[in-house]
Amino acid sequence: MAEELQRASSAYARSLVEASLDPLVTISSEGKITDVNEASVQAPAVAARTSHWHRLLRLLHRAGEGAGGYQQVFSQGFVRDTRSRSATPRAASRTCSNNASVYKNDKGQVLGVFAAARDVTDRKLAEAKQRAAAAYARSLIEAVR
Repeated sequence: MAEELQRASSAYARSLVEASLDPLVTISSEGKITDVNEASVQAPAVAARTSHWHRLLRLLHRAGEGAGGYQQVFSQGFVRDTRSRSATPRAASRTCSNNASVYKNDKGQVLGVFAAARDVTDRKLAEAKQRAAAAYARSLIEAVR
């Protein structure tokens, strides 16, 4: 009975991770990728299973003030909305917004980092077009004065 409950609980937790449309990854405290969801594998900007996540790890190392972002995740518990760009021979350059936080065991000990990446390329392009259209409209108004 306890084993069935454990299996059901594990299956439920995994189904939640796999339900995410965003790529998700777990990274050990040693900086090794320990798990990814299917969205990570299927992401258009990912040439190989872990290429985007290695870029994310490098980004986390560079992010933050003073200490690197990876250390920031461990010291502050998270990093929010860091940006990374990636491109593959088969895909155009994409921009991702990344979030990461620590995850812990039932005793409260930090086991590693849980990170998520969201492709924001299309949203950023739409925002740029909207800004350009607004600037153009403003220039027309100014030209009439």
